This record gives sequence, structure tokens and C-alpha cells, in this order.
Amino acid sequence: RLSQECYRMAWMTDHFLDIVKDFVPFISGRASDIMITTETQEDFNGIIRKAIEFMRRQYLDPIGLAEVAAALGVSGPYLSRTFHREAQVTLTEYLQKIRIEHARELLSTTDDSIIDISLSCGFQSSKHFHRTFRKHTGVTPKAFRDSRRF
Repeated sequence: RLSQECYRMAWMTDHFLDIVKDFVPFISGRASDIMITTETQEDFNGIIRKAIEFMRRQYLDPIGLAEVAAALGVSGPYLSRTFHREAQVTLTEYLQKIRIEHARELLSTTDDSIIDISLSCGFQSSKHFHRTFRKHTGVTPKAFRDSRRF
């Protein structure tokens, strides 16, 4: 009887901690549409920091959850749950934000074609790039570039 009570208490404690961790980003004011910078990475546990560093180094390559998890030596489901809980976005969404961040920089500072920029930022097709860019910025890559020119 005592071991059942201990088991139930441990189970309740684990679930309570999971619930608290889910609300910490809301309490701390972290929003999903803000890029996670080096300064805010200290808020994350080590595995999330390592995942972010890996994605920032490898964003040009065709990587996804499986590749990031393998590079860090953890399972995909574990990384997916942990990343989403801590960053409030999926790993794929975060990788897209990194790629869009670089595309915005290139669109603002170069005359490279939009197709070349999409490929140089790790997108496999210009159609996917256009759709993702518009989803994250609210405008097409061409409209974004045009708005940056004087």
C-alpha cells in the first residue's frame, strides 16, 4: 500500500513539474515569434542550446529533426518534445526562422535573384521558400526586397 502511494506521489510530482515547465515561457514573456538570440539561449537547457547552435551552423544543409537529434545523441521524440516545451515552437519552425532570417538579410543587402537566395538559405525549392517567407513575414520575398529599397 505504501509503495502505491509513493508511486502516485512521484507520478503527480512529475506531471505537476511538466505543467509548470509549460507555463514558464508565458510567465517569462517569451513569445514564439521572437527569434531566440544568443542572450536568451541561457534560458534553455543544454540540449536545446546545442540544437540551436547546430541548426545555426548547418541551416544550409537539408536537415530536420532526425539529423539534429542524431548529431546530439538523443532520440527524435525526446528532442521534439523538449524543444517545443522550451522554445514554444517546433524545431522545424525554428529552423525555418533561421533560414528566413538569413534570407531577409540577403534580400536587403544583395541583388542576388530570389531563387538563388532561396537555395543559398537551405530551401529545397523556390515555391517552398515563397510560401514559408510569406508565412513568417506576411509579404512575398519580392515585396520585402522592394520595401527595403529607396
